Amino acid sequence: MSSLEEFDKKINKGELNESDTFEDFTRLDYLESEEEKLTKLIKALKNQLGLVGALRFLLQYEKGERDYTKLRRELFKDETVESLIDRMRKEGKI
Repeated sequence: MSSLEEFDKKINKGELNESDTFEDFTRLDYLESEEEKLTKLIKALKNQLGLVGALRFLLQYEKGERDYTKLRRELFKDETVESLIDRMRKEGKI
């Protein structure tokens, strides 16, 4: 199935049972909506950064599978804002 229209036609023809496919229909609707958003975002990236810049940006993006909030709390559990700033100054980062 490649679109909601195709899905709907099959339901109307009786080829699919609407109650049995409701979750699939909802999921497909969500995915089509996400595809539209991503297409708009990619076009905006291309317009702002140019084709090469947009491709570089997209190639650098990696969706993490970890809980960043939990990781950050573990990494910095004994730190304060002041101690982090002091360490950054010592390392010449600010």
